[in-house]
Amino acid sequence: AGDSFFRFGVVLHSHSAVANMLYALYNQVVKGDYYVADRYYRRALNRDRDNDAVQQNFNDFLENRMPGGIYEDEGPSKFVIMRSDRIKKEHSKDKTRDSVPDEWVEYEDPMAPKPDKRRFWYNTRTKQYRYARPRIQDITEYDAMKQELNEMLAKREEHRKAKAQAETFEKLLASGVAESTDVLPGLQ
Repeated sequence: AGDSFFRFGVVLHSHSAVANMLYALYNQVVKGDYYVADRYYRRALNRDRDNDAVQQNFNDFLENRMPGGIYEDEGPSKFVIMRSDRIKKEHSKDKTRDSVPDEWVEYEDPMAPKPDKRRFWYNTRTKQYRYARPRIQDITEYDAMKQELNEMLAKREEHRKAKAQAETFEKLLASGVAESTDVLPGLQ
């Protein structure tokens, strides 16, 4: 219902900076859709560049997208990505726990508001961006957890199949088709 309410405000008042800002705020705070929020903040600014409320909310939003902000895990916005340059670096053949995994590429935003917040990382395999420097240790820990989860799921599937076989055998016993001395197929 909230989405409809704020979206309808933009439909009715598409040239209103405030309507666009409110829809941006809704997407930012309630839905957590930062890409849509970014787009509607920019629309609001295009409608009225002198609106203090729009400027303040958008600046707060952008500041919180940076490292140390509450939305930093989402990585940089699409606009930051488009204006950034890839930093050419050769990956080291000597891998340590703190090395950067090969699938991560570093970028630099020349227009970042603070020099210490210019760099971010892109994963060529997952297509994700992030500010935190990736490390091999992070990836190997993730892979170990993923493998453990896959093993648990495989055991669960084996258990489910064995239970289904047992239930089928019980039905056969109840109907008189099988005898208690019979062996379940696959358990011989």
